[in-house]
Amino acid sequence: MAKSNYLAWEIDPRAFDELKTERERIAFLVNFLVLAPSSHNSQPWRVTVGESEILLSPEYLRSLPESDPHHRELYVSLGCALKNLLTAADYYGMSRVVDYFPPEFSHDIRITFGNPSASARDPRHAALAIPRRSTNRAPYDEPFDDTSFCDWIKGLSSDVISSDVISDGVKKGKIADVVSNALVAAMDNPEFRHEL
Repeated sequence: MAKSNYLAWEIDPRAFDELKTERERIAFLVNFLVLAPSSHNSQPWRVTVGESEILLSPEYLRSLPESDPHHRELYVSLGCALKNLLTAADYYGMSRVVDYFPPEFSHDIRITFGNPSASARDPRHAALAIPRRSTNRAPYDEPFDDTSFCDWIKGLSSDVISSDVISDGVKKGKIADVVSNALVAAMDNPEFRHEL
């Protein structure tokens, strides 16, 4: 019984090559999309597969009005689903054009795909890690010291977003206290608990 709960993670990447039509290949990419992380695992998206495109839409019926009243987390979740989809398409060498909020679909994202390339696929491609993504919510076993990654994160800052890496233990402790207090306050709300 429990095994059926995990069927979504059993993606055979080689199955893509056995598919005959472009629509079947595009539909296969949805296997990677549905494994995207989402707020409280709400999976607030709707996917419509066309002949050469996918329409990715927010599914407001799966929104979380208590924990996400302004749909911020819903759209972050939608972005994670889009990223999984684009990563899988990249693995298969498919061209892709993303049209955010096209006029005829005001809250949707249209992704148009081209045929896959016949070039060799990278056995270390990020798409192959998607079905293996997991968390144990425990501290990392080793300290993270990749300075190039940290510099890249810091470089994401712009006029509209501020991005930084906190390594100072005292500052990290203060941030942890704020997060902890926010979680206690949220759990004090019976509607929030019911939504969980």
